[in-house]
Formats: sequence, C-alpha cells, structure tokens
Amino acid sequence: MNKTQADLLAYMRTLHTFDSHEHLIPETERLQNRMDFTVFLQMYVKGDLLSAGMPADHCQKMLHDSQLSEDQRFALLEPYLPLLSQSSTYRAARIALRDIYGFDGIDRGNYQAIGQALRAANKPGLYRHILKDRCHLGHIINQKVLINDEGGLFHCNAHIGFYHGPTLDEMHARFAEQQVDCRISDLESFDAALQNLFATWRRKNILALKMGVREMNIPSRKQTDQILRTMTTTGRVPPDHADSLAVYVMDFFLNQARQHGYVMAVHTGPMAAGGDFRTISPCHLMPWAARYPDVKFDMYHMGIPYARQAGFVAKYYPNVTANLCWAHVVAPQVVVNALDEWLDFLPVNKIIAFGGDYSGCVEKVYGALEMARANLAQVMTRRIARADLDLQEAKSILRKVLVDNGRQLYRLQ
Repeated sequence: MNKTQADLLAYMRTLHTFDSHEHLIPETERLQNRMDFTVFLQMYVKGDLLSAGMPADHCQKMLHDSQLSEDQRFALLEPYLPLLSQSSTYRAARIALRDIYGFDGIDRGNYQAIGQALRAANKPGLYRHILKDRCHLGHIINQKVLINDEGGLFHCNAHIGFYHGPTLDEMHARFAEQQVDCRISDLESFDAALQNLFATWRRKNILALKMGVREMNIPSRKQTDQILRTMTTTGRVPPDHADSLAVYVMDFFLNQARQHGYVMAVHTGPMAAGGDFRTISPCHLMPWAARYPDVKFDMYHMGIPYARQAGFVAKYYPNVTANLCWAHVVAPQVVVNALDEWLDFLPVNKIIAFGGDYSGCVEKVYGALEMARANLAQVMTRRIARADLDLQEAKSILRKVLVDNGRQLYRLQ
C-alpha cells in the first residue's frame, strides 16, 4: 500500500458511511442463535462452497443441523477451505474475524476458539457496537419481511416481491404475516389487499420500497382479473402467467411510489442463491425508469456482471442512481475496473458506494466495508496517478459516494 492509498483509507474511516442495504435479522434473534464458526459461512460463503463442489446436503447439515457437534461441522468444511483462499466472499469474513476477534480465518487450530469468542460477544448492544463503534456507519437501511428498526438503529424498506404467488395459500399467508386480512378472489379484492399492505407499511414508517427488476410486460386489468379468478379454482398462478402477476404488483407499487414520494430500490444482477441472472439485467430497468420519470430508482449491485451497462442506465436516466451495495464482496476487481470507467462518464452524484447486504452475521458488514474502502482507494489512487484528479478532489468524491449521495436520494439529514 502506498502513501496515497493509506491517506485515502484513513480519510474514509473518519466518515459516517451511508449503508444503503442490509438484511440484518433482529438482534434478539441473533442472540438466541447457535454461535460457532459457521456463522461466518452463511449466505455468500455458502454459495462458494457449493460452487466448489460441496454436496448440498453436507452444506445444509454443517450450517443448520443442530445435532452435529462443532467438530463434525468443521470436518465437513475442512476439505473445502483451501479452495476458498482467494474467495472474495470469504475475504469479508476473514477481515471481520481478524479485526474484531483476532483470528486469521478459520482453521483446525482455531475453529473452537472462534465459537468461544462469538458466544462471549453475543450480548445485547452487539449491533450498535459493530455498526456504530466499529464501522462508524451513519444511516443504515435494513430490509426484512417484518419491519423492525431496532430501536431507531435502522431505516427500513419493504420488498414488494412476496405477494404474487406462486399459490393462493402462500399469497394469503404473506399478507397475513403483515397483519393484512384478505381473501383474494379477483382483481378488486387483490387491489384492496395491496392497498391495505401499503397502508400498513406507511404506518410503520418505511423509508423506501424494493423490487427485483423484470421485463416490463404489464398485463391489462382484464388479464390480471382472469389470472386471479383462475387461481381461486386451481389454487396457483397459471404457469404461462408466472411473471404477469409479479409485473402487475410492480406497476401497482410504482404508482404508489410516485404518488407518495418513495424511492424504489431495485435488485439487478446475480442472486445469492444463483439462477439465471440474464433475466434481471439492469437494462430491464430502462423502460420502467421511462414510464415513471418522477420516481427515483436506486439500482442495486452495480448490475454485475453487466456493470458497464448499469453505468450507462444511470447516465441516461436522471431518476436512476447506481448503487455498489454487495458488489464489493461479489466481485471486487470488477468494482475497481468498472468504477474507474464510471467516473469518466457518470456524474459523481449518481453513485452510492456501500451496502453490505448481510443477514445473520453483523460482523461481516465490517468486512464488506473494509473491502469497499480498499476498492475505492484503489480507484482514486489510479486516477491520481493519471493526473485525472488530485488528493483533495478524490476525498471530495469519496465523501459524496460514501455519505452525501445516499442521504440526498433518501432525503435524510
């Protein structure tokens, strides 16, 4: 690390970084969970283990089978540890283990001690200690199905993507989970349920809405009514209309966002569980942004692997912001190269630089943030070396992308 990078890193650590996206479970739930080294393997490291060839049933047992001892869990992991040495998802865990608990990754000599350290730290106040004292975060936006601001620690957004099937029973259960009592039989009853759901979220002071991007093939009201009436007979969305109801729901909530001034956060790019990421390309956001020019869209995850296209979507649509949440952990070198390109053609007020996107392991938010700072320092050091900017301008841009842009988009002080 050269002096410029060190200076930039030191500066970033003084900022109250805007954390645009987490999925953190309630702290009370975290305090009740089993604590051992596998906490650091949940979510994204799990994906790399499966990709490396770990049998899915072994992974499931290692992470969730309460009958397994700590030794048995480690025995399942150990053959795959060498394959994770360069994994960026594991890097976030290693950084957190090193800086918070003093361990250099997980190995045969320390896995039991990691569990002991986690259990000792698993006390009320853990979230504030990690997120505020360690990470120095400012505003934090958290997304869970059940809205919970952790006593003012979080702002909350609400995901609109759980209320369109695939079965009628599941739809009713999802609405009931939000304390919306409904019996859906046609479009009129469905619209009423969605209106009541939105009113419930507003009473809980949500900050924003969240959707996964889809192609904009909006069904007519007549078509939607027919789908819902068919569901009352068959109990599920007709297979040839699997996306239609989801797109109707997106359009419904985008109308609500427009009427009430909510930001719409948008998942683009790969899913943690895998799947065909071509269907959620950032390019699919363009017709939605054109249809709703007065709605602000926060385009998540840099659109990876379509990062260059995502940058141009943000460039040509004034109502679209490009967000790097999760991207620093998914593909850090893609972030470094793409962000260096973005700064050539994308105004700096269009970029939000951080969101950890973690659920059960709050410590990995710290690891992801350190990775984000390192990536940003690399980009700025490159541009300083090319004489594209000087150190002072680099710091000004860093403050915008790490603090000011998020606050401004979400209208927070």
